[in-house]
Amino acid sequence: MFAGLLISNSIRVVGSTDKTLMGLCGQIVDETKNTLVVARKDARVVVPKSVVSFEMRDNRGKTHFNGRDLIGTPQERINKV
Repeated sequence: MFAGLLISNSIRVVGSTDKTLMGLCGQIVDETKNTLVVARKDARVVVPKSVVSFEMRDNRGKTHFNGRDLIGTPQERINKV
């Protein structure tokens, strides 16, 4: 379980049931209970958490996540830990 904030971290989608999302890279600029909004140079893409696994980069390095484990608001995740 990840209790931290996702916004401002860079991600790369490494697995997805939606093949159009595979390899998507960008910075998380917003988060809802069920989605991440990823900013790319050309557009913002809404990514459903339930269909992706991704690699996130922050100042500590790379971490892999299954999006299903992140469903919920940041506040809900903090309360689960």
